[in-house]
Amino acid sequence: MASERAEGRVALTDPRSDRERKTEITLAVGYAALAVAVVLARRNPATGHEVSIYAATPTGVWVGLGLALMLALAVALFARAAWLRSLAIALALLSGVVFVSLPVIRGYLFYGLYDSLTHLGWANDIASGALEPTGLMYPGIHLVSLFIATVTGFETSTAMLLMVVCMLAVFFVFVPLCVRAIVPGRPALAVGAFSALLLLPITQMSTHMNAHTMSQAILFSTLLVFLLVRFLATPRDSPALRPLSILLALVAAVTVVFHPQLAIHLLVALVGICSFQFLYRVVTSDRPLHTYPTVYSHTVFLLGVFVLWSANHDLFSGIATQAITSAIAFVLGEGTQQAGASIASQGSSLLAIGGSIGLVFFKLFFVSLVFCFLSLGVFLATFSSWGRRTGFTSTQIQYLSAGLGALFPVFVFYYIGTLSEMYFRVFGLMMLFVTVLGAVAITLLTRGLAERFSERSVNPVVVGVFVLLLVLALAAAFPSPYVYQQSPHVTHQQMHGHALAFENQEGDTRFAGVRQGPYRYVDAIEGGGRTSEHSEQVPAERMHDGLPSYFEGDRYVIVTEIDEQREVEAYRELRYAEEDLVAIEAQEGVHNVQSNGEFDLYMVQNQSSANGAA
Repeated sequence: MASERAEGRVALTDPRSDRERKTEITLAVGYAALAVAVVLARRNPATGHEVSIYAATPTGVWVGLGLALMLALAVALFARAAWLRSLAIALALLSGVVFVSLPVIRGYLFYGLYDSLTHLGWANDIASGALEPTGLMYPGIHLVSLFIATVTGFETSTAMLLMVVCMLAVFFVFVPLCVRAIVPGRPALAVGAFSALLLLPITQMSTHMNAHTMSQAILFSTLLVFLLVRFLATPRDSPALRPLSILLALVAAVTVVFHPQLAIHLLVALVGICSFQFLYRVVTSDRPLHTYPTVYSHTVFLLGVFVLWSANHDLFSGIATQAITSAIAFVLGEGTQQAGASIASQGSSLLAIGGSIGLVFFKLFFVSLVFCFLSLGVFLATFSSWGRRTGFTSTQIQYLSAGLGALFPVFVFYYIGTLSEMYFRVFGLMMLFVTVLGAVAITLLTRGLAERFSERSVNPVVVGVFVLLLVLALAAAFPSPYVYQQSPHVTHQQMHGHALAFENQEGDTRFAGVRQGPYRYVDAIEGGGRTSEHSEQVPAERMHDGLPSYFEGDRYVIVTEIDEQREVEAYRELRYAEEDLVAIEAQEGVHNVQSNGEFDLYMVQNQSSANGAA
């Protein structure tokens, strides 16, 4: 009889233990797939400039990453044991870190053109003592990069790539923690983690996955949002309130050092939250909201830190003056043609190469649009009877929604002004709020549908939706011809070629290039912000004939592999055709004086000086 009872107990426990064992095996396969992806990526480094990291990375890497994410998503939503769900979420976040680390893993010397090269030069200047950190308006990413370089012994260029990964890791970690702080429960962390992996703040339009102060500042501010959510949900009489308040103030101050403009945007969001708190207290004096703290003092503190920091930096005041002036001109009807001018110009270019704004919008912003609708829906739900029945902390959702809503006029303000690229900076910060609110909405929808139907029927739908969103979002995370953009990959040959050219420069002969001159490389190699005189570009028609008479004086003209792949593959020969870039060598008076396979330097003798020498 006793043996029969024992067999019964075994029979009852076997199905669950079998499920856990299968789940453990599933996770093991996921971690193994991720490890294989890392090894494959490391053993297949870049051998030259890659116009698309997607096409150049071995297929096995993408299979491994995709399998790891799929298995992590399934286990995170289906597993009963908390420790298994935690391991699944960890696998998902590690997969995300590996994805954004691919430039480092595959041995890129540097990843980032334009501003990124200047930031590299500034970081080297700070390291050598040629520049004080306080001399920069936003030294945050440079100091973090130098800290990483000091600890690891890596070159500054590699340390700066790791800095970008660290800021993305901050985003990956604190978005799910924000979601769980707002909506406690089992699916919150999983939904938050996979929502973070969508990388909504990275738009490729003024926010990027390379060294770029505003981009990293937005990602770092995820920590601020998490502390804000926790602070606003902590009762006034809680012993945890004071430490949270101090941490919130300190992190707010650090955001100013990362980028003062972001601090202004955060101030606007905090003012929106303060306004909501004030009105809520006036209208609903008997609500339990009064037992929770306000952010009035933190808003004033952030404003004070911003004023003190920006007092010695004229650049920000110049930008603000330009934005205000152009906005006033728009209101008065004097600058209406400026609003959206950049979008119209880009739309014409896209049509010329067979693309369309609608297609690019879908690739870059469809997932963001989905989360915007989810965020709006969850905000409206907090005022509905359904929202009250669910029992979640609606005020935190309302606070974040108030901050998000306050940022929208700033977006419009930039849009109607001449600073057309700035509105996407605000949009990037808005997408941070939208990521959290959208994840909260998905969590609540999942929970509500599971109660009405069952988890077994709802979770597969959630998995399918996230798989689709991840594919759409991650396909556009890195710039590539898929979104009609060039890769900012900088190779050893590119950097060495520029360095050698600058070293052998004759007298004051200036440099020119395709689309723009190499002055950013001057920043990276000789120090940030040294000069912008090497910024001339060579028109496509001059590549075939008449180049010596085009310049006033002798010039060095640089043509690189980056130029060729960008113009031919990414921009579909919109401005320069492949034959244009090759034809320069055949011109009389143009001599190739340096070449390494990815970098060609041509000496162009001015026609008048050449005749004089003759």
